[in-house]
Amino acid sequence: MHHVRNDISNATESRLMAQRAAAMIDVNKQKIQLSKAVETLLTSIHSCAFDPTVNIKVLKSRCNLHDNNISLRFHLECGTTIKHYLDEIRMRTACALLRETDLPVWAVAESVGYQHLQTFYRTFARLACCTPVAYKNAGLAGPAHQSCNKSKIELSLRSKIRKG
Repeated sequence: MHHVRNDISNATESRLMAQRAAAMIDVNKQKIQLSKAVETLLTSIHSCAFDPTVNIKVLKSRCNLHDNNISLRFHLECGTTIKHYLDEIRMRTACALLRETDLPVWAVAESVGYQHLQTFYRTFARLACCTPVAYKNAGLAGPAHQSCNKSKIELSLRSKIRKG
């Protein structure tokens, strides 16, 4: 993973960090009354979203959350599951990398935290309604490419958070 990260330009890396911060700001702008545990979990998710070892158990451990109901609380307060939220963060970044860099799909998958290319393809197809290759090609072909729903994957995470 480290060799792929080195291939991404500093400007792209800075942009990715800015996107991560913007996503946090989008959530905070809504003035949703989140519990302290969910706020802590959101912060942790954004700080380690591209780590391939991250899962719910690891997140709970990093946040010192031993509440067995944190997944349910997250879903009730945010309107989505922890896994789906993490997938969306990764896919938004993957879309930006596919669109704005010449990185091959496997390198993009690795850089956004997927250890297995098949899992990346399956998740990407579920959220974007097209393959990563079709998405990358659609960027080159412009809006004429109708089989790839770019707007669906690029919806703001804010739209997934229910208003309080």
